[in-house]
Amino acid sequence: MHYFFDYSIITIFSKLIFSALFGSLVFFSLIIAPTIFKELDSSNSRKFIRAVFPKLYFWGMTLSLFNSLMLIPRLDIFCFISLFIFFGFFYSRQILIPKINHASDKSHESDESKKKFKNLHTMSVLIFVVQLILIISYCIFI
Repeated sequence: MHYFFDYSIITIFSKLIFSALFGSLVFFSLIIAPTIFKELDSSNSRKFIRAVFPKLYFWGMTLSLFNSLMLIPRLDIFCFISLFIFFGFFYSRQILIPKINHASDKSHESDESKKKFKNLHTMSVLIFVVQLILIISYCIFI
């Protein structure tokens, strides 16, 4: 059993977990999301995106939390990076998505609502991009 806690095995599993997470996030961003908006009408694409994004972020939360827990014996910068990625998904899923959805629903009412939606969406994209950069950096430098 002590072999499981060997740093090299933890490192290999950790890289595999984050590589899978990176691949799924990039696949969704580059293939799935554009296809949804291209192939579905506005109403259906909105419903589909609202159903899928919380699941995507939950996937990210699950993998990054598991990775963080696995790295606890190391308690180094990589464990904290993994926790930071987890909290990015948590914040996006639990706080930003409801606000984005609300602002999107109100965006047809005023320019202020449109601006709020744009700002919230930009923040979520920024968090997502930072997470992708951290994941790829993590996989390279760990």
